Amino acid sequence: THQPQPLLHNIAKVLVKSVTANKVTNTVLDVVNNLVTPPSVEDTALQGETEDTTGIEAVLQVMDPLISHFNTWVHTNNQASTTPSPKSKTKKKKPLNVGVKLDILRNLAPYISDPATALQFIEQLLIMLSAVKKSETVCKVVQIVQYLTEKIDDNVALTKIVNLILPFYGKLELREEFLEFSKLMEVIRSKNNADLERLCTICIKLTSYDKKRFEEPDFEARMTQFMEIRDGIRKQEKLSVLEITALAYICCNNLRIEKDSALKANSL
Repeated sequence: THQPQPLLHNIAKVLVKSVTANKVTNTVLDVVNNLVTPPSVEDTALQGETEDTTGIEAVLQVMDPLISHFNTWVHTNNQASTTPSPKSKTKKKKPLNVGVKLDILRNLAPYISDPATALQFIEQLLIMLSAVKKSETVCKVVQIVQYLTEKIDDNVALTKIVNLILPFYGKLELREEFLEFSKLMEVIRSKNNADLERLCTICIKLTSYDKKRFEEPDFEARMTQFMEIRDGIRKQEKLSVLEITALAYICCNNLRIEKDSALKANSL
């Protein structure tokens, strides 16, 4: 059908009703996910070069209830993770599909244009990320934050985002996680904020990985950055509080996870 919006609008409204059962919510989200998921490379090749955007265009017509639903979900999830729940003998509801929710939000994030809405999501997602353990989920959340950060130009807001990001450098362990955070710092660096540009570079360089040797750190990039920092200190160049904070997290984490003695020595 060429006009799916009225039906989809009625379906989407179910998401913002507090009495909606989780099973129904999951079903609605599966429908939305099918609509916003880009076609595979194979499907695109079979259909020709033009990508079918009918699904995402239909969903964009019902963005308000979707944004409201995701905002409530992330906020509620954060409250639940910080508030111990009393033991209950009642039967638990079927859990909401976190993976599907994040997939939908990742596909919708590029279309969230309001900076205030984007910042609100970023703050809540980064709070949620602190309780996430699965690497695949970590990467999905950071990818969403990347899209949303592109909508932010205000320097105060960018600094707030950086303050939320830096503590993660103290606990990341896997290459794919570091790479996603580097992409996020690249987005922030592209904003041409003089106060954050060197900080972003430090985070990117000191956690870089070799492009040819899959799991090995980029020793040249990391060591060069360490030398630049030391040379700057000798020249009495001042580091900002955020830069010192970033170095503290990265260097302490290096001592914990890195096996190379030179990287460890430079982190002391």
